[in-house]
Amino acid sequence: MPSSVLIIEESVRHGQILAAIMRTSGLTPVLAHSIDIARDALRMRQWNLVVLSLYGRHTNVMSRLAEVKALAGRTPLAIVTATEEASPDHLTAALNYARRGPVQLLLPGPFRTRDVEAGIRQVDARLAARNRRAAPECVYVE
Repeated sequence: MPSSVLIIEESVRHGQILAAIMRTSGLTPVLAHSIDIARDALRMRQWNLVVLSLYGRHTNVMSRLAEVKALAGRTPLAIVTATEEASPDHLTAALNYARRGPVQLLLPGPFRTRDVEAGIRQVDARLAARNRRAAPECVYVE
């Protein structure tokens, strides 16, 4: 299981909740409240996982996903959602985009600690497989 996790979440409260879930799972989270702040964190060190909230208050995360992936390199990306924040059609479109893009883990909210742990274990297994063959598919945790 990855140990260092960069969480990109504009909402302080949501970021703290995500960080608490990650700590409960035995991970070491660092919280960045914008993609611009995260850019520096991504340049300064290697991360085991980068977690982004699908809906930012000030940023269209999906439009900047390629930028984050370029900075993250081979580090897996995870997208978390709070489904009440968007219409079902918008959420479906965004998740389909994420599946086709560079995202390895989708965690639709609301989710529990065990959902995060299960998803991360699946990503770890797929990344290990990637070292033996082609890139992993996206994992979707329900």
